[in-house]
Amino acid sequence: MLEKFISFLKENDWKIEENDTECDVYSNAVLSAYGSLPAVFLELLRKYKSVASGDDTRLFLCVDDYSGESGLAFKWNEFELISLEAAEGDEDWTNDIRSWWKTKIPFYMSVNGEYSFYAIDTEDNGSILSGYEPEFEEADKVADSFEDFMSKVLSGDIVL
Repeated sequence: MLEKFISFLKENDWKIEENDTECDVYSNAVLSAYGSLPAVFLELLRKYKSVASGDDTRLFLCVDDYSGESGLAFKWNEFELISLEAAEGDEDWTNDIRSWWKTKIPFYMSVNGEYSFYAIDTEDNGSILSGYEPEFEEADKVADSFEDFMSKVLSGDIVL
């Protein structure tokens, strides 16, 4: 399924860079903090160094993005940071934001128009959420799993 998904992205002018060698995903502190992640998502991280749209406004986060070593202008948790900034020191709101993001790991970011993301909800068996600015935490479930997400992209039900 992953190969078909990557081929689809390439056919739609996405830039894909493979890792020279498979990386140890769980040696990454951010990724290991989430515990068990979907196998196909981990396979994507092991195989690919970068997966970005031709205009670099949409991307799948890769291992170097989670470690801060990719040179990406945004941090992997940028939308959480934006929400925390908006909370302006409101302790309850800040705690709610942190609590919400604790079980959600973003894997896709878009700055093409309004800021948006897709994330794996580790609290809901790996379902996929979609969120948008300004209330990133008011996200909607769009797929039951990472594989279901890829299938929906391939069928056109989800447009990246």
